Amino acid sequence: MSEAAPAPSSGRCVYGYALCLISITSLIIYLIWAFVPSHYLNQIGLTYLPSKYWALAIPTLICFLIFMFAIIIYHAIIFMFTPSLASVNTLTDSYSKNVKFNINRVGIPQISDLTIDFVCEKLYSK
Repeated sequence: MSEAAPAPSSGRCVYGYALCLISITSLIIYLIWAFVPSHYLNQIGLTYLPSKYWALAIPTLICFLIFMFAIIIYHAIIFMFTPSLASVNTLTDSYSKNVKFNINRVGIPQISDLTIDFVCEKLYSK
């Protein structure tokens, strides 16, 4: 059984070429429908076409739906992966790097997470 690889294959090339031709052709047809006046299209026999209103309404609606879907999905992912406030994981997790350092030491301390005890001590002690 061969592994999936990103290298070009004959099937992938044919499908890519076909999709490229289809997308370019559909873009040209859309632009002709959107920008050529209706009486010119009627003269060549294209009489049953949607209103020019839909040339702007459909792409606008698609962009709006993608935008709204992205907002909903983004917030759903945030809510799904954020631990609750009662969880211990809001203070530390498996990626936390707690290093004890002396605040009076000269120089820049190593990058690390601050423990909640250290933060409370510095914020609220007199």
